[in-house]
Amino acid sequence: MEAFLPAWNNADCSNWPKCCNFWIGATDIDNEGTFTWNRHTNVTFSNWRNNQPNNWGGNQHCVEICRNGFWNDLNCNTNSAFICEKEF
Repeated sequence: MEAFLPAWNNADCSNWPKCCNFWIGATDIDNEGTFTWNRHTNVTFSNWRNNQPNNWGGNQHCVEICRNGFWNDLNCNTNSAFICEKEF
């Protein structure tokens, strides 16, 4: 599923694949293991990569979508790009 970010130039990515991931707004910071969208509505669809979410180190409460389309939980203080929701 490398086509997820087809316009991304890997040559410019000094920390590949980490810099090619995006926050998607899901978190389990309020209740470990129960993911919600921006702390409001329950996540009803997920696409976790193998062995995820794992809350490694006890502080992975935010969700990123990886370059391959799968999800990973990560420390919320990690700098990353993000995807926004817009109502029409």
